[in-house]
Amino acid sequence: MAPQFHLRCSTLFLTGMEEVWAFKTDALQMKNELHPFLIGDAEPAEHAFSALRGGELPVHYRLQARLFGGLQLSDWPVTIVEFDPPTGFVDTSQNALVTRWRHEHRLEPTSEGVRYVDQVEFTPRLRPYRWVAAGIRELFLHRHRQAAKHLPTVTRATGIATLREMR
Repeated sequence: MAPQFHLRCSTLFLTGMEEVWAFKTDALQMKNELHPFLIGDAEPAEHAFSALRGGELPVHYRLQARLFGGLQLSDWPVTIVEFDPPTGFVDTSQNALVTRWRHEHRLEPTSEGVRYVDQVEFTPRLRPYRWVAAGIRELFLHRHRQAAKHLPTVTRATGIATLREMR
């Protein structure tokens, strides 16, 4: 039986909640944060966030993840099950990479600005499980570093990650 993992990755942004929320719910920015590891179309996420802003919940959409050169990696169905502007949202999935995925995006006000936290619980579908988990951790670290290029951060508080195997 595949183990379950818990990943927490955070960054302290030196700006306000509204600016971080706008950045983290912008489909084009989300796409850019994943580049060059995953390449896909931002349009499905744009439609999803538009529906969420209109009060629809849950919202379902599909990402077509591709690697360099357009090689199809996976169809990644996403369901946003919670949406609470400007403090966070939660998405879930099952796909070729994971049998279970729950991703909580949280914004926490601090005295310096906003701590953005990605908290993910997932169960890899593929072996070696720990390598898949380590790859997911690296993807989130990359996302946080990319966001830090666009929003002011505390360098030593950018992309702080903890990955644990749950037993």
